[in-house]
Amino acid sequence: MQIALRWTLTLAALLMLGPAAGGLVSLLNSPEGLDTVTLLHNTAPLMGVLVLLAIGVLAVAPAGVVAVVFGIRPALTTAGLVLAWAAWMMGRGDWLIRAQPTGGTLTMLAVEGALVGVVLLGLLLVLDRLAKRAGRTDPALKPFVFRDVARPPAMLAAGAAAVAAGLAAWLVAQHAMRGQAIFAAFCGGIAAGVAGRLVASTLAGNNTDAQDHAASPWPDYLGVVLIMILGPLVGLVMPGAANLGVAAFDGTLPGLLHVLPLDWAVGAVFGVPLGHAWVGSAAGAPQPGTSAGQRRGGRASNA
Repeated sequence: MQIALRWTLTLAALLMLGPAAGGLVSLLNSPEGLDTVTLLHNTAPLMGVLVLLAIGVLAVAPAGVVAVVFGIRPALTTAGLVLAWAAWMMGRGDWLIRAQPTGGTLTMLAVEGALVGVVLLGLLLVLDRLAKRAGRTDPALKPFVFRDVARPPAMLAAGAAAVAAGLAAWLVAQHAMRGQAIFAAFCGGIAAGVAGRLVASTLAGNNTDAQDHAASPWPDYLGVVLIMILGPLVGLVMPGAANLGVAAFDGTLPGLLHVLPLDWAVGAVFGVPLGHAWVGSAAGAPQPGTSAGQRRGGRASNA
């Protein structure tokens, strides 16, 4: 019965709610009449904000049920399917900059990144809380606790995650085609999960309690949100606001300008858990059913 429910919700996200999210994006009209639409670059920016909120609701509806019944990881996959449909319907970054080759366009993308980042973090918090209340927490992924994320090691991990995500996406996004931009964000999400957890684990050292904090993926998500906001501003330095139009036409825009904020949201929900899990597996992270107390007890008995 549970397997049937999971497949039903997954297919509903893929074949019903995802297309609905994409359809909402298609309601937005580009001022240039070209494939340059984003959530804020359209003839009705307020409508774009409402579309973003509606996409978040469409993503959390099936994912919330999955979180309660199956846990946080499959819930993220379900939400990602809806977000991916919406991201696919966005315009191309290079065509957007061709149409509006100004620093204001990059600033607008940074503001859009902040809005998408807020919705993404809100979606993640809802799924985290639902899974926690239903007793579906994953022992390898520490639930959100503000004081853990506000710790200096977590902030350093978030910074490392942002840099790693940006570099990975820059290398992959050699073209602004939608598929390549979303894949670049996915690779950036993996890199964020790997770098964030490596830095957190290194700073934790042999401290058992600190290692528990290092199992939190939240700094990695924050790192993706940081690059979501700061990534477009790279264009102000390279190639520079005055050279944006030329770079957009000759194909020399930095790869980060090909990746739109909603692409990063897709990359976060799919890529961060994967990169985080890779490091945990390599480091011998606890398997489901093994609590921190059992690990401490095991160390003590071995001693």
